[in-house]
Amino acid sequence: MKKIFLYTAAISLLAFSCNRDKDDNTVTEQISIQERNQLDNEAMTHFLETRYMDDNGVIKMFKDNDPSDDHFTKLADLNPQQLSNGTYYILRPNAQPNNGTPIHSDSVIRLMGRAVSYKSNKTEKGGRFGEDIIFQSGLESGEIEVDPKYFFAPKSFIDQYNTTNGKSYDKSFFEIEGFSEALQHFQAFNKSDDEFPQLQGVIIVPSRAAFARDAHYPYTTYNMYDRSVVFNFQVYKSQAR
Repeated sequence: MKKIFLYTAAISLLAFSCNRDKDDNTVTEQISIQERNQLDNEAMTHFLETRYMDDNGVIKMFKDNDPSDDHFTKLADLNPQQLSNGTYYILRPNAQPNNGTPIHSDSVIRLMGRAVSYKSNKTEKGGRFGEDIIFQSGLESGEIEVDPKYFFAPKSFIDQYNTTNGKSYDKSFFEIEGFSEALQHFQAFNKSDDEFPQLQGVIIVPSRAAFARDAHYPYTTYNMYDRSVVFNFQVYKSQAR
């Protein structure tokens, strides 16, 4: 059953990736940090207005002239909460654990989901997220992500990396601040890794609360400069470190 869901989710996510906003007159030149933040804000607002979570909690984009998705509630109407750093988080209704396990800033988590990064672009209609690039793809692979360092990077891990590479980075090189803070507003389930996923929420991290324009750990093959990240996930477990 889990494999069937993951296959269906992967097809849905592929369709979602291909169904990107078609914005005219995109501007790609270097911009100030202030303008980047404004574009991110506008792009996040547009994302919330044009997406929903399907019956499995997977983010989808509303289709024009297609009534089949009209009964779903847009993300903007699912009580999105915003942190002081600009990050949004949404707890999917009726998809949270009963007597769940708290998630602390240094918890060891087991995560199922998908994360996509975007760069916001200037268009005639305001800031919009442009082409999406996979940041984390557990839904496609079916693999649980264990203790991701972009949530919490232990000092031993940081020290080992710095020693090996002759660097002196602190935790901001590894952790996505907005994700780390927002995830603590959720609770974890107590599920085995082979159980069927039901995604419990969304976290939208603007570039300023991700890696902004700073150096960062190479989680992917591309640079996260000025890129926002959207997480769609379920926390299978949370344990004390």
